[in-house]
Amino acid sequence: MSKNGKMSLAEFRELEYAGRLALFKANPGRYRELMDEQRDEALASLLGIEHALQQPFAAPVTVNVQTRLSPAAELWVCPPETRFDVESASQALHVSKKAVYALVAAKQLPRMKLNGRLVFKAGELRQYITDNEVRS
Repeated sequence: MSKNGKMSLAEFRELEYAGRLALFKANPGRYRELMDEQRDEALASLLGIEHALQQPFAAPVTVNVQTRLSPAAELWVCPPETRFDVESASQALHVSKKAVYALVAAKQLPRMKLNGRLVFKAGELRQYITDNEVRS
């Protein structure tokens, strides 16, 4: 309760059913005043929201969503000099990493080393696919 003995609207909001019922029985006039204040505040808030929704937006909203293509899709849209590691190359070729190492060992798949790791140029992977695909 506030210093003057009157319950504030903030205190009223915190009351549960039993507390509100006790206030209604003890001081029905104050109960109605607080209910009216709560209603008026809620209506003002709703009217403010309604007004805000009726206003034109100041500027269009732009949402940027970054999407990542699968290595198989990225292979066909990236520049030919883009490098793929063994994992990405295997996903792009739809084969296992073990199969990629076997193709490298058989000198069927062009590769380079970068910092001691095998890398493959996108253009060379594309060429390998077109050279080795079989129409059925």
